[in-house]
Amino acid sequence: MRYRTLLENRRSIRDFKNQSLKHEMAMELMSYVEDLKGPLDDIDFHISFINNGFEKGHHLDGKVGYGGFPVKAPNYIAFISEEKPGYLQNSSYILEKIVLKAIEMEIGTCWLSVIKDDLDLRTNLSITEKGKLVAFIALGHPQGHVPFTPTSTSTRVPLNEFIFNGIWGQKPMVEELESRGLTNALYHIRMAPSWQNRQPWKLILDSDKLILTVGNNAMEDKDLLIDAGIMMLYMEEILKEEGYPVSWDALLEGKDNLYEKHKIPSEQHIVGALRL
Repeated sequence: MRYRTLLENRRSIRDFKNQSLKHEMAMELMSYVEDLKGPLDDIDFHISFINNGFEKGHHLDGKVGYGGFPVKAPNYIAFISEEKPGYLQNSSYILEKIVLKAIEMEIGTCWLSVIKDDLDLRTNLSITEKGKLVAFIALGHPQGHVPFTPTSTSTRVPLNEFIFNGIWGQKPMVEELESRGLTNALYHIRMAPSWQNRQPWKLILDSDKLILTVGNNAMEDKDLLIDAGIMMLYMEEILKEEGYPVSWDALLEGKDNLYEKHKIPSEQHIVGALRL
């Protein structure tokens, strides 16, 4: 299924049936996970698949949740990463791929934030892998019918506020975006999910690349960088669907010149450049 279609069908489920995934479904999902890689392939990560979620869910209270509230589900995936520069973006890029695979399999999902990572949580959920516990995904079958409701464009940042042309704040020429075949892709990319729909992203079109930045004073850096990884995935895959041979430059070093060249505010995080 095309990424833009998966994005349109993406729903966050917070009310699950007390019914575990069938063994075959769980195995298919975990088999898919085994081959996944992120944009920073030198960062080690582990996936822990958790069964009997309704029985173990009370161990998540106050430690893992959606907007601070627990979400009870029959299964969970916990993502553990080596803690290195770029690990949050790398983790969320991979986790969102898992979410989309689950959606393709008609499994309900919900991103859950880690509020407190401690030994009791890991012990009670049988998480033995070392590393930073980044996030959880709740998995299962939705409780009741989930109607299809097209993503509203009225709640999304307008295109001319989402992407700038060369310089921060300089609106792009619509004709240029259309001539390069970018308009349709960008329309769909800006529909990407974000923490509490804050949409912290801004893009700068610089010749043959799109520079991704994130910033929002109401968000913690961790949430910003997790949203950045999700956006990295959608930018890459949707532009590939448009025929662009894209590749990421993670820009973990040497960002100072870009702030000056493109007049990017200092409070923005420069995440990477996607070469078109």
